[in-house]
Amino acid sequence: MGFRFRKSINLGGGFRINLSKSGVGYSWGTKGFRITKTARGTRRRTYSIPGTGISYVQETKSKNRSAAPSHHKAPAEGNHYDTQTLFNAQASHMVSEGLEEMLDAARRALRLRRFALIGLIASFVLGVLSPLFFILTAVFGGLLMFVHAKGVINLEYLIDDEEKGTVEARMGRMLRIAHCAKVWRIMETSRVIDRKYASGASNTVKRMPCAAKTAPPLPLQGERPRGNI
Repeated sequence: MGFRFRKSINLGGGFRINLSKSGVGYSWGTKGFRITKTARGTRRRTYSIPGTGISYVQETKSKNRSAAPSHHKAPAEGNHYDTQTLFNAQASHMVSEGLEEMLDAARRALRLRRFALIGLIASFVLGVLSPLFFILTAVFGGLLMFVHAKGVINLEYLIDDEEKGTVEARMGRMLRIAHCAKVWRIMETSRVIDRKYASGASNTVKRMPCAAKTAPPLPLQGERPRGNI
């Protein structure tokens, strides 16, 4: 049991100031009815019948406390606005003019490689049922090796001394990205209405992991340019 402190100061006209351990409150009323604002911020209405000891008390929470949302609960209508979807540039729009012949050769090599892989897997599965299909497995295996040996396109290029610095600066950024332990592709960005539901961030992003490599993909093959470089 702890100590309690309570004192009521009557200012007249039915108005009182209540001092307690919880803080300062006040009340106003007449016989049979009184409105009290407690130190905790709640409002209390007391209805009574004078001389009988019968009363009815109705207490409500303060507006500030009742309106405060629970912790870690975002607004029902959402906490984001001004959402923007980020689109990556198409590879076909990033190549130089005059490369159509090389790109066509690369597409043919990729189609032939895909055909050889599908035939290799299918003939191997069917070979379990009938050994004759293993002959096709050998044929598709040879075709796959042919694509890897003869379908490769060697990239040969020269860079003028005047453009060397610009190319190395741009390639340096890409090489640093390729050597990162984790690379993310940003798909979408949104601004935040209330930061406390986003750990203090003013913007959020939607992302997905991606891979960045320095080795050229099949069927392309390149070496460090010589001569002017």
